[in-house]
Amino acid sequence: MPAEVWPLANGYLLSSYYFVPNVKKLISMILPHADREHRFRPGQMKEPELMQFLSVLAVPMPRLESRLVLPRNYDDLVLRVPHDHFPALRSVRLSPVCVPWTSLLLSGLTVLKLYYAEDFPTIDILLDMLAAKPELHIFTLELDSDFVGPSQSFSESVRVIQLPQLKRVSLVAP
Repeated sequence: MPAEVWPLANGYLLSSYYFVPNVKKLISMILPHADREHRFRPGQMKEPELMQFLSVLAVPMPRLESRLVLPRNYDDLVLRVPHDHFPALRSVRLSPVCVPWTSLLLSGLTVLKLYYAEDFPTIDILLDMLAAKPELHIFTLELDSDFVGPSQSFSESVRVIQLPQLKRVSLVAP
């Protein structure tokens, strides 16, 4: 069984070996092998299919280490999974941010990429979240042109946080 899941427009491709025509078949193929999945990218799933597919996350995926990618069109989706299901998770890209900001799921990350955070937290919550990730190497925050902004301005929070491993920061705002 391959270690990557890539949804396509008319079905799902598991690595480059299996084309699966529907989400139920995909789930039945993945569940027995969830402990070996390395990447999870539900990029082209519609929300009802994604909600079905997220049942896969009800089982531990101890090898999932990169690219938990949740794309832009899931604005109302809130992903709540036990943090101990993904002990190897190091890289997350969220577009929009659909994991609670204080989630332990984000605790061991070295790469965190956030795109268009519609429900942007206060600056203090963002700083607390970053401060809790001392191993973070790469942080990206990209806001869409429709972004309204947090209720608190950036200048109101004068606080220093330590991120000794941080090598790259990318902040993009309208």
